[in-house]
Amino acid sequence: MVCWLGALLLTLFVASAVLRGGVALANRAIGTEKVETVIGWDWDSEEEDDLIPVESDKPAIPEPSFSKAIVIVFLAALVNTVIAFLLSVRLDGPLNLEEWPVQVAAYMVGAAGGFVVLLGILAAMLPTTPKRAALVTLFVYLIVVAMVTLVYGLIYLILK
Repeated sequence: MVCWLGALLLTLFVASAVLRGGVALANRAIGTEKVETVIGWDWDSEEEDDLIPVESDKPAIPEPSFSKAIVIVFLAALVNTVIAFLLSVRLDGPLNLEEWPVQVAAYMVGAAGGFVVLLGILAAMLPTTPKRAALVTLFVYLIVVAMVTLVYGLIYLILK
């Protein structure tokens, strides 16, 4: 039981780091938003000289903290698990999952559903637009594909 809990926490930690990496890459691709803020200058200045406008760069998509990223990843995984369960119940009936085209189609539907789920959760939990959430989701998927490719490549090289 403790081993499964540790594996779950490690998975959530790594997935939240991947999510934060996706947000950072999306912010780099989008650029920053210019925001004018007003600051107080000096304690003994005149009333009209007290406020000075200063331009600052604000990221287009705010990067979530690790705890918020873990919540986002957990909710996305929970919804994806429900979707995968319903998909497997539906496909277990008349379709034969032993055939590889049906398996590929099921994985593609699951991946598209996961993309939409993560996009919706990011758009809801981060103060951003759905287009920017889609960009973050795309970068998260690309990071995951790169990580899986790296791991399988290393396993292939070791076992070769």
